[in-house]
Amino acid sequence: VRLQEAHAAELEARVLARTQDLDKALGELTEANARLQELSQRDALTTLHNRQFLAERMPKVRGTAVRWKQSLGLLMIDIDHFKQVNDVHGHAAGDEALKAVAEVILRIMRRPGDHAIRYGGEEFLVVLPQTHAAGAAHIAERIREEVEALTVTYGGQVIPLTVSIGVACTTPGPRTSMALMLQLADRLLYQAKDRKS
Repeated sequence: VRLQEAHAAELEARVLARTQDLDKALGELTEANARLQELSQRDALTTLHNRQFLAERMPKVRGTAVRWKQSLGLLMIDIDHFKQVNDVHGHAAGDEALKAVAEVILRIMRRPGDHAIRYGGEEFLVVLPQTHAAGAAHIAERIREEVEALTVTYGGQVIPLTVSIGVACTTPGPRTSMALMLQLADRLLYQAKDRKS
């Protein structure tokens, strides 16, 4: 009987140790998966979120704005004459310009619920939940001014940078799609670019 009890206790101890090992491995795997998910939603060059993040997260952001009847601001930002930067200074200089603009955007965005996304080549998108038109316009102007004040140098040459920004703000309804809001911000961006021409 004692031998059987000792054997049962030893078996129980082994099962407990194995369970603890499995729990630890599962925790590490969950952590690694979360890190991988985060990396898959980041642009490698600028560290801003990417289009995958936009596709996965924005339905929830839009849904919250609809549910609580909150204003949602979008800034569509484009680096002016970016092709010329690449043609004159090279693609490595263009990469430095992209990183510098991304840093400005991140520095100005302070609220945890705001999102900065590298939308395309030289285009960025800033999503501003609970932000009215005046607040979104203020943030856009700060980004525009700080980018214009940047001193980006590459190969000993200064690269002057400016951005155009389309500011779209709305309180979305149930039928207001994210695609429609993005189209509006994009259209306003190109109006801003046309005014500079």
